[in-house]
Amino acid sequence: METVETGLLLPLRNMVLLPGITLPVIAGRPRSVAVAEATMLTSQK
Repeated sequence: METVETGLLLPLRNMVLLPGITLPVIAGRPRSVAVAEATMLTSQK
């Protein structure tokens, strides 16, 4: 049986985030905040 990995997606306006770069992310919409919180609870970043 094949394993499928899933991830969370947070669309950002006027911002491009590249690997290895750390930027502050401001999330205001409830769905965006929920994605950010769910990401913080996972061990995979």
